[in-house]
Amino acid sequence: MQEEQLCLRCKEPFFSQANQSLCNRCAELLFNKVKEYINAYSYNSIQDIADNTGVEKKLINKWLREGRLELVSADALAEKEKLLNLSKQYQEAQKTTEMEQKTIASSNRASMHYLKYNK
Repeated sequence: MQEEQLCLRCKEPFFSQANQSLCNRCAELLFNKVKEYINAYSYNSIQDIADNTGVEKKLINKWLREGRLELVSADALAEKEKLLNLSKQYQEAQKTTEMEQKTIASSNRASMHYLKYNK
């Protein structure tokens, strides 16, 4: 059942659901603050996020349970960095191969031209 109460943050009245203490607008503002912090500082503990954003751990845990937030471990971050490096190396190798193929084709054309006119 919904009951009207005041938002703890903005003091505006709202209809609370399931022991909700913040209105939807304030909850979304805090969510965005946490999400921006996580994006800026990839590897964090929940305590670190709470300390640096001022958002309660309880609320951060709720968003994690709902799947709205995702924390990345240091190992996952290192693996992601390795994959990015491998992808860059592959792209560079592709470029080099294309350039070598163009050089060989050009050389073959020059050789064919030489043979055609110097028999």
